[in-house]
Amino acid sequence: MNLKALDRDISPDSCLPMALRYAAYTILIFAATSSLPAFLQDGSIAAFKEGGWVEWCQLILLGATSGLYFYEAFFSHHHQTIFHFLGCLSAFAAIREMDAFLDRVIPLMGWKIGFLVILYALFSAYAHRKIFLRQIRIFLKTHSVVILWAGFIIAVPIGQLLGHGDFLQALMGDNYERNYKRVIEETLELIGYILVFAGTVEAAVEYLCHR
Repeated sequence: MNLKALDRDISPDSCLPMALRYAAYTILIFAATSSLPAFLQDGSIAAFKEGGWVEWCQLILLGATSGLYFYEAFFSHHHQTIFHFLGCLSAFAAIREMDAFLDRVIPLMGWKIGFLVILYALFSAYAHRKIFLRQIRIFLKTHSVVILWAGFIIAVPIGQLLGHGDFLQALMGDNYERNYKRVIEETLELIGYILVFAGTVEAAVEYLCHR
């Protein structure tokens, strides 16, 4: 596939399939958020703790996101560098979500071993920097970037800031409990990861039309 042609004409597929996909993403988010109260019966937040239901959903989403990026990178001929880089970022996020487990099984480094994935991604991007920069320029013109950006914003800055203990303690005063921090943070991360996965699906579909 000619990159110049792809650069000139990156357009979504027909409106109906896209509308159906967006409807599916919306239903998935509604289903995930509306089911959360069922896991808070009797004041228990076990579903939001390490190894709980919510964390497993996050890992599945991140694993599927990373796997889809690597799959696309392996079979593509014109966007493998950027997808390979994004796959590494998703893999790092999944490793970060397993911090408690990795801290137990890996001495000294723990979950920080995931930074090796980041170093590898940066080295690979630098080694193919001309292609990488060109593919970034093309990728930024796709509508999938908007969904990925929204997912990142919700999962990281909003999730971390609204779920920050100091903020909630200042807001709630004597009514503050640490459980609030975990529930808010994990919920926002879950929603953010759903959007990241949706953006990844959109990127795969968009580029699939130009293979």
